[in-house]
Amino acid sequence: MNISDIQAAAIELRELSEWSELEKCAELQEKIWGLSKEDILPAHLMKAYCDKEDVWGIIVGAFVSNDMVGFAITLPTAHADTYLLHMIGILPEFQHRGIGDILIQRIKLLAKGKKIKSISLTYDPLESVNANLYIRKQNGICRKYLTDYYEFHGSKTHSGFAADRFRVELFVESEERVKLLSDLKKGSESVTIEIPLNFQQLKNQNVQNAIDLREKTRSLFSKYINNENYVVTDFIYDRKKGAGLYFLRR
Repeated sequence: MNISDIQAAAIELRELSEWSELEKCAELQEKIWGLSKEDILPAHLMKAYCDKEDVWGIIVGAFVSNDMVGFAITLPTAHADTYLLHMIGILPEFQHRGIGDILIQRIKLLAKGKKIKSISLTYDPLESVNANLYIRKQNGICRKYLTDYYEFHGSKTHSGFAADRFRVELFVESEERVKLLSDLKKGSESVTIEIPLNFQQLKNQNVQNAIDLREKTRSLFSKYINNENYVVTDFIYDRKKGAGLYFLRR
């Protein structure tokens, strides 16, 4: 496959249920994040969630020239009208091409047909690309900051660093978000919190600086979101300034 031609290639989305596709999905988890076998969601569990005979969740793969280059794994929760977007991954050479955006759009469309109202997910708030995708493009909101949410075993991307996460809600129907924002506008209190656009690069260059940033932003996010009931409602990805800006309203 010629990577330079991918921009012009059509991206095909498919619901996954075949064993060979689910095994490929497990392989991609290793390639994308360098996850150990202990941390990968295995094919047999994915099969249980998306078997054609009794579908509980939704797993969608993104294909270019019949090769899987990304996926989104959505699982059921204890709430009948809520899904958990457990994992979304795209091979590094195919990132920044809008694939994550169209994967979530397909997940929302399929979820709507199952009478799902919201999709919950977690992501690292220091990852600006994910903030731009989930908060800005997909109109997500965050009402909970989670400290040390995950523990990883030997991941080249995650291990050795506190895995704090935002708990984000994506609304399947836009009217639900409009109503929430309307309620928030009744109050006037708001704050902004800035993050760098290149967190992984920062971590690779000087891990102590990255740890300091985690501790500083953890203090701010915990204070405003968990203790003072602020909601993350927007994110600005400013390439010129080299920074991202979260907007929170009480």
